[in-house]
Amino acid sequence: MSYFWVNGLVFYQHKNETKKMAQESEPNEIPHQLIEKTALKIYQRRLKKGIEGNELSDWNQAIEDLRNHPSKVIFWRGKQWAISGIFWTERRLEYLVALLQRMAFFELLDFVQKMTIIVAMVVFFAEAKKRQKETNYQAWEVINSAVEQKHSGGRKDALEDLNKNGVFLDGVNLKNAILRDVNLKGAVLWEANLEGANLSKANLKNTVLRDANLKGAVLWEANLEGTNLSKANLEGATLVDANLKGVKFEDEQDFNQLTKAQLQTSCFWDRKIQVRYKGTNKYIPINPDIIEKAMKESPYDETACKKIWDKRLKK
Repeated sequence: MSYFWVNGLVFYQHKNETKKMAQESEPNEIPHQLIEKTALKIYQRRLKKGIEGNELSDWNQAIEDLRNHPSKVIFWRGKQWAISGIFWTERRLEYLVALLQRMAFFELLDFVQKMTIIVAMVVFFAEAKKRQKETNYQAWEVINSAVEQKHSGGRKDALEDLNKNGVFLDGVNLKNAILRDVNLKGAVLWEANLEGANLSKANLKNTVLRDANLKGAVLWEANLEGTNLSKANLEGATLVDANLKGVKFEDEQDFNQLTKAQLQTSCFWDRKIQVRYKGTNKYIPINPDIIEKAMKESPYDETACKKIWDKRLKK
């Protein structure tokens, strides 16, 4: 061992003298450390076998050997990168451990709690759409399972929930349903079947009831302000004290379907009534002569209506 140690020492003493000469023949793609290591092995092997030579020849032979065996260079570089990666990871882990050691227990606990809340919020909002779909599906099941039954059967709440969620209620079958005080403001009930339904004090403001069947429906004190009743069937419907302000009809003939009794017992049908302008989806004020004629033939009690609706709208 001492023999090789002395020989290695001699080799490194001469290294600086030969380095400048060897740099001219050293290729840039071969790492200097690898050439140095290979040249030392050649030097030690040469001394062991008693072969004549010098440091420069050992250096050049090392370069030539590495040129002929590029896999050695690739392997050496890979090993160096791996070692560097291990050292880098070790330093980062040491930093993380030191950081955690400096953190107080309660600070760490507070951090974990906050992260838990954040994760829970992300999951909650991510599944919001799915939950709403499930809620809507269950609401429709309640409505469809109670078709033509008189009792509410949970339909009132189901209808209100669907409307709040922006679901159209086109064609819904609510025949004979008891839906007193139901709030379907702004709902779309196109072609809905409300025959015989009890909609007393219902809020149907700005609701679309186009082509709906309201035959025999009870609309006592129902708020129909701004509601679209184009082509709706109002035969036998009870409109006692119902608010008909700004109701939309298909045409003047559609308005004239209202009977004398319906006009005399309902409210505010002389205010802002509209009809659809032919060929368009726009609504325009009805001919004032039609309203004037109806008021002469079937006047309603404006004082009583004002008293009722002033009280209703304050709630």
